[in-house]
Amino acid sequence: MSTPATILSERPLLPNKARIGLLVSLVAVSECSAFAGIGYPDFIDVKNPSAGSLGMPELNTIRNIRKRIPLSVPVSAAIGDAHDDPPRYASLASMAVEAGADIVKVGLYGFSSNKRIHAFLSRIRLENTGVPIAACLYADLADSRSIGDFPRAAADAGADICLLDTFSKSKGKLTDYIAKDELLFFTGLCGRYGVLSAFAGGLGVEDTDWVAETAPNIAGFRGAVAKNGRGETGISPAKLKKLIAVFNSLKPSAAVENRIG
Repeated sequence: MSTPATILSERPLLPNKARIGLLVSLVAVSECSAFAGIGYPDFIDVKNPSAGSLGMPELNTIRNIRKRIPLSVPVSAAIGDAHDDPPRYASLASMAVEAGADIVKVGLYGFSSNKRIHAFLSRIRLENTGVPIAACLYADLADSRSIGDFPRAAADAGADICLLDTFSKSKGKLTDYIAKDELLFFTGLCGRYGVLSAFAGGLGVEDTDWVAETAPNIAGFRGAVAKNGRGETGISPAKLKKLIAVFNSLKPSAAVENRIG
């Protein structure tokens, strides 16, 4: 039987690089039913908002969501907002993969230097060979220099995806902390260093125009499809259908065309 990492390695992480991949985050197994008759986004993410911005869900939640999502759709799992402790998070990553995650996602909450980021991510990579790693920097906690240095530092440590998100989900969205031209520059840096770029943080359907302009490889949504609050269980099929339709109709911008060459 193939492991999740083997299954993922048999297909591209991002099948169609000429479009922006849509990621939708789930917090409960019951939310899988929302996709019936609508279809699936490019990625499904699993996290536990009650445990933090990138709180790790129960292993059974990861396992049961993976069982209900087609294998053609990669499933990522958050493993927490990390201050340090590389051995612990390397172990959590391995546990998430064993439960069925194709991709592991970790928040870099308390890191003040590229050296520490490198040591931390390298340990996760060492103990999880072949598993795509998404490293997240929080735009509401990091300064512009750290954000600019992030793609190279993450790539050097073996990460596959550089995510910009917000730690606080009640004090604004990503563009309240980073200007659009800086976001566009960030996606360019990610392309230069060979990692995928990803944006999240309070994104809504109304943000898809600037998302297309800044051209991340992946854009993540939760609140935009939630029936109630971001951390409340329940996805609105109507909101989900609208979001998927909008992404399916997005036209590659000049930025995307330049990025993919």
